[in-house]
Amino acid sequence: MSEIKSESRVVSWPLVVVAYLTLFSLGLLDNARGPFFLDIINDLGLTNTQASFFFATTSAMGFFVGRLVPQAVTQFSLMNVVRGGQLIMGLGFASISMAHSLFTLISASAFFGVGFGILNVAQNLLILEGAKGHLRRQIFSGLHGMYAISSLISPLLAAALFKFDVSWRQAFVGFAGIVLLSFISSFSVRKNESETLLTGVTQEPAPSKTSNILSASSAAEPRSYGVIAAMISMYVLGELVISTRLSLYMRRVFDYSPDHAAILLAVFFVLLFIGRIFILLRPLRLSSLQLIEWSLVGSIAVNAAGLWLHPWFFALCGLTMAPIFAVSLNFLAEKYPKHSTEAISYCLAIGCLYIVSMHLFMGVLTDLVGIRHAMLLGLFALILALVLLLHIKKDQLKKRPAF
Repeated sequence: MSEIKSESRVVSWPLVVVAYLTLFSLGLLDNARGPFFLDIINDLGLTNTQASFFFATTSAMGFFVGRLVPQAVTQFSLMNVVRGGQLIMGLGFASISMAHSLFTLISASAFFGVGFGILNVAQNLLILEGAKGHLRRQIFSGLHGMYAISSLISPLLAAALFKFDVSWRQAFVGFAGIVLLSFISSFSVRKNESETLLTGVTQEPAPSKTSNILSASSAAEPRSYGVIAAMISMYVLGELVISTRLSLYMRRVFDYSPDHAAILLAVFFVLLFIGRIFILLRPLRLSSLQLIEWSLVGSIAVNAAGLWLHPWFFALCGLTMAPIFAVSLNFLAEKYPKHSTEAISYCLAIGCLYIVSMHLFMGVLTDLVGIRHAMLLGLFALILALVLLLHIKKDQLKKRPAF
C-alpha cells in the first residue's frame, strides 16, 4: 500500500474511480443474464441455438462499436463517450425486459450491446490515461477486480430475487437502474483533469528497462496485434463459458435449484475478485507473460477437474483466471506504448467478435450434444490461449535486443 501512496502523483484517482464504478455496473448487468438464461428460454419458447443470439448479438454490437470508440473520443472527449455509453447500456438492458419474441429479444440485446461496446473499451482507456508507470498493472488488476466483485454480487442478487419469485423481466429493470451509480460518478471529474483525454496526449514517466525492451521490439515491427488479441480472446471465451453457462449446466445436468446454481457461480466470482485484489495490493515479481502463463496452466488443470472430477472445481477457476485479463491489457500497453489506445481498443473489439462465434457455437453444440459436452469448449479455448501465449513468448525472445 505504501507503494501506491508514493506513486499517487502519476495516478489521477477521479478517473480511476469512474473507471472502477463503470466496470462495476457493466459487470452487474453482464452477469445478470446467466442466472436468468433458462427462464428467458422457457418464457419465450426458444431453442438453445436461438437463445445463443441473446448473448451473441450483444457481443457483435460490441465488436462494431468498440472499433469506433477511439475516433469518438477525439471528437467528444472520453468522459462524454463514457457518459453516453452508460445511458445507452442502462436503457438497453431495461428494454430487454419488454421482449416477447426472438426478434424483440435480439433488438433489445443489440441496443444494450451498443452501450456495452462503448464501455468495454472506454473504461480501460480511463485507466490508460489515469495511471502511469509500473502501478498501471496493479490498477488494471483492481479495475477488473471490480468486474469480479460485481459478477459475484450479480448472481447473489439473482438468487435472492429467485427466492422472492421476482420475474426475470422485473429483475432486468432493477439491474438497469444500477447504472445510475457510475453515471453520477462521472460528473466528479473536473474539466482540467480530463483535458488530456481530448487529445490522448499524456506524459509518460521515464521508461523502465523492461519497457525499453518492449518498446524496441514494437518499434522494429509493424503494429500487428492479431496474435495477442487472439490469446486474450481465447482466455475470455474460457471464462465466459463458465460465467454464462455454469448455471444452466448445474440446473440441467445436476438438477440444482436456480438459487443454488447462482450461489456456485457466485463462488467463482468471489475467487476471481480475491485473485485480482491480491495483485492490486501485493505486486508480484513475475513478468506479465510469466504471470499469464502460470495462470493459464492452472486454469486448464482446474477446468479439467471441473469437467471430470467434480463441478465445484469450476468455482476454483476464478482464482487461477484472476490475473490473466488485466495483466494482458497491461502487457499491450507496455509493448505498444505509443499506440496503447489503438492496441487495447483493437484487441477488445476483436475479442467481441470471437465471443459472438463462441455463443453461437455453444448454442448449436448444446442442441446437438447437450450442455455437459458443450462445456468442453471452455477447456479447449484455454488450451489454445496457452499455445498462443507460448508463440508470443518465443517471438518476444527473438526480438529482445542484446545488452
